[in-house]
Amino acid sequence: MKFNEKDIIGPNDEFLIVKDGIVTEHSSGISDFLLNKNMNLKVIYFFTRDTKIEFFISEDVKVNITELFFEIGNNCNININYQIGSHSEVRFLSVKNSSENGRLRINTNISLEDEAYIKLNELTSLPGVCELNNHIFLNKPHAKAEINTVTVNSSSQEQLLSINVFHNSKATVSELISYGIASNSSKLMISTDGVIKKGAGKVELRQNTKGLILDLKSHISASPVLEIDDFDVIASHGASIGAIDEEMLYYLMSRGINREDSEKLIISGFINPFLASITEEVLLDWIRSLVNINM
Repeated sequence: MKFNEKDIIGPNDEFLIVKDGIVTEHSSGISDFLLNKNMNLKVIYFFTRDTKIEFFISEDVKVNITELFFEIGNNCNININYQIGSHSEVRFLSVKNSSENGRLRINTNISLEDEAYIKLNELTSLPGVCELNNHIFLNKPHAKAEINTVTVNSSSQEQLLSINVFHNSKATVSELISYGIASNSSKLMISTDGVIKKGAGKVELRQNTKGLILDLKSHISASPVLEIDDFDVIASHGASIGAIDEEMLYYLMSRGINREDSEKLIISGFINPFLASITEEVLLDWIRSLVNINM
């Protein structure tokens, strides 16, 4: 089934369609990148050139953002910044997809003020060489970030996912879980850095990376780094990378499921936690279709 951007937009959705940083279509309730009231918002992106976008989320609002990259041209350098005001709550679903096989870089910077909160679920499935950089800045006390990323690389190319979380103030909290899947002779590098600045006491920082390699020629590497300049903190990180468990495959195949479908069931165990938060059937079908195409 072929989808276009209008299939994803429901009749009552607030939305922005953005082409190279310019809003070309929008709903009646919003027309730019200032979010100053409670809302559910879909942002659909098309890129053909280098672009920079600045979002501003006002104080004391609750916003659900669904960010969908529908098409990205070759050699694009994309920068998207989010400034989240005090006491605001942002639940953020980001799906990065493209049919064009090119080289690109996507930089996302998210800054949180005091008692701001973000829950970020990100799924990336891109066909070419790419560099994905996420920077989270917890700038004021009691800011909190929960981050869950799933990166699927079946491009036969090299891809880099870099996530850096900066605890710049005291009593800030972050939790990061990164899943990587590599197949079709692809290489995926996952770099996760946690930085706790001096004077940022009472911080809690937890990071974990899991990788699944689907063939003998694919490769995943994990580079978790903690930089801690204060004593009164809780910080941990870990990484585990491996192939599909042959015993699990044997168990599924002994129940009459062929090898290909058994592998897909195991892979879905990585992706399903990301999909569990999505309730819209059309959006869910679109995400499943792009994952199936790129596996």
